[in-house]
Amino acid sequence: MKVYIATDMEGMSLIWKPEQVSRDQGAEYEYGRRQSTADVNAAVAACFDAGATRVVVQDGHGPSALLWDEVDPRAEVERIPHAGCLQPALDETFDALLEVGRHAMAGTPLAFLEHTQSSQTWFRYTLNGVAYGEIAQEAFYAASFGVPLAFLSGDRAACQEAQAQFPGVVTAEVKWAVKRNAAHCLSGPTARGRIAEGVKKALASVRQKQIKPVMLSVPITVELTLQRVDLIDDLMSRRGIERVDGRTIRFVVDSQRDILCF
Repeated sequence: MKVYIATDMEGMSLIWKPEQVSRDQGAEYEYGRRQSTADVNAAVAACFDAGATRVVVQDGHGPSALLWDEVDPRAEVERIPHAGCLQPALDETFDALLEVGRHAMAGTPLAFLEHTQSSQTWFRYTLNGVAYGEIAQEAFYAASFGVPLAFLSGDRAACQEAQAQFPGVVTAEVKWAVKRNAAHCLSGPTARGRIAEGVKKALASVRQKQIKPVMLSVPITVELTLQRVDLIDDLMSRRGIERVDGRTIRFVVDSQRDILCF
């Protein structure tokens, strides 16, 4: 069994304030990277315990979330080269996508550090008229290779989002928002125990073919609303983009692999 683990930082265990995901925050950020690496290692170990033969970890947080030299040595680690290639090593030979450390999409109430791509620039992102966030972007990209989203860990809102959008996904809630910029967390051992247990359950479901990739109707209409008019101005020279209003663009793609290609 081959498993791909896509990660972010905001949904990792014991990260409870914004400073812990920001590279310019020194010791706070290093604390966050340690917690992120511990969550990923719990997931990696569970994959191998469940019979995985290859595990690839994507370090998906903007400035990097993981301490690469402390990641379980049985796993491989990679970064995203550009938005159109979310999971570089992934192909049709993989069996499952896991998402570790996820946050909810922009605008979700009672969600820790909710956003889609950038809280400074992105306001709303839709596919065929339905709002989605980064959870779905990763899942739809993997699904284009026939690989289902099997597991997700994060805050309560992220878990609820995944369950609503991807039936059958196993989730591990490691914390919940007190407000957007503060979270109440489970202890590290409890949270990582949930991650390990959830990963094993998810991979058992994959083996039994109980979880299927979710496919969108094609062609896929993508709409993106940004925070300011000038941000849209800067995109209008790109081929295939239509301006819907001052802050919104639309484009159409034929594959889930291309939903961020603009």
